[in-house]
Amino acid sequence: MINKLSFFQSVSFSPYYNLALEEYFLNVANEDEALLYLWQNEDTVVIGRNQSAHREVNENALKKDGALLARRTTGGGAVFHDLGNLNFTFILPKKDFSLQRQNNIIINALKQFNLQVEVSGRNDLLLDSRKFSGHAYLYQKDFCLHHGTLMVNTDLDKMKRYLRPNKDKLKSHYVDSVESRVININDLNSDVTIESLSLALKNSFREEFGCPMYKKEISNELDISKFASEQWIYELGNKGKKEIEKRFDWGGLTLCYKEEEGKMKDVDVYTDALDYTLALNLKQALEGQDLDKLSLLGLEDPYYDDVEEWLNG
Repeated sequence: MINKLSFFQSVSFSPYYNLALEEYFLNVANEDEALLYLWQNEDTVVIGRNQSAHREVNENALKKDGALLARRTTGGGAVFHDLGNLNFTFILPKKDFSLQRQNNIIINALKQFNLQVEVSGRNDLLLDSRKFSGHAYLYQKDFCLHHGTLMVNTDLDKMKRYLRPNKDKLKSHYVDSVESRVININDLNSDVTIESLSLALKNSFREEFGCPMYKKEISNELDISKFASEQWIYELGNKGKKEIEKRFDWGGLTLCYKEEEGKMKDVDVYTDALDYTLALNLKQALEGQDLDKLSLLGLEDPYYDDVEEWLNG
């Protein structure tokens, strides 16, 4: 049972520091505590755990503008962060995880500005039928992490320039571009700023749980080398490999592999699916299999049936 709330708002705009801090908070989580962590990054594209940087990002534009590239620990698709965007992270025990309750904290915060939020699926929040917040999740041992973006006054021109969304993904949303799918909160109410929204979220968090709230302390010096390393950001490579891809209802999937003696070797899996375990499970299951008959027996979620039907179709 949650009987303590913790709050922390980062003063750093480094994506590598802020992602390292998020991982630190998850690793030191307590079984009776819920944490709200707010953070902002300078101009950065953050890709999902199982995405390819080369496929998702206009790297030339990033380098030209001096923007950054980072990889997070959760699944899902690439997102653009700037100082007009506020990121939130909830960390709490699995037994107390409630997507509805956590979304309510955001919904009730925006009600303070007379804005009505619509929940779309499991990972998007909408205003005026357009997305202002995308979410992703991580489950680690006995704790859950739920984080996402809150577009207050994001530079949509930069977002369009840096991101390379899959055209099939856009078609599945019946739109033609990134810009047409999203909206800034500030466009609907100019009273919403990073500062005012941060305060509203903090108050809504306290009201939702009704517990005492404390500032979260950082007891160890953070090591950002993992998140800043090229190995982490560009860890998946497909040079000299065959590549096949398909978009399913649950997300896009790209398989890269070498063919050796009729077998699938050196498999890499890219996906924007929310389930961060999907890529690893597929990589392990497909490695070394005969290409003429691929089997995903033992992987029970419905999307593995979709993948097996596609590969053998």
